[in-house]
Amino acid sequence: MTTKYYHITAMENLESILKEGLKPQIGPRAREIGEKEAAVYLFPTMSDLEDALMSPWGEEAWDEDLDHAIIEVTFPENARIGQNTDVEYEVSCLDHIPPENVKLFRIEPAADTSRINFPGM
Repeated sequence: MTTKYYHITAMENLESILKEGLKPQIGPRAREIGEKEAAVYLFPTMSDLEDALMSPWGEEAWDEDLDHAIIEVTFPENARIGQNTDVEYEVSCLDHIPPENVKLFRIEPAADTSRINFPGM
């Protein structure tokens, strides 16, 4: 069974992610907190993603006035994966994740990002 992970991004990034995959980066948020190594950050479960968005970091990091895409990810073979030591609900991948390993899971409309509705919850 393939393990699935989840990545959230602004809608403006969706087309290029579906076409090119996810590339390790040190983006603006990672730069702000002093990240030194380019990575793709993901959540092991939708519940972990929701927890992150409800945290003070999530409230600062995501603009509630914008639509967001939640991407479902499977890791390519031999991907270098690490557990974030600062937050247990996040993992990182140090390698490019090709487009065949990503697919749109769901679109979160503006103002709904902080209260994601999960089936059965």
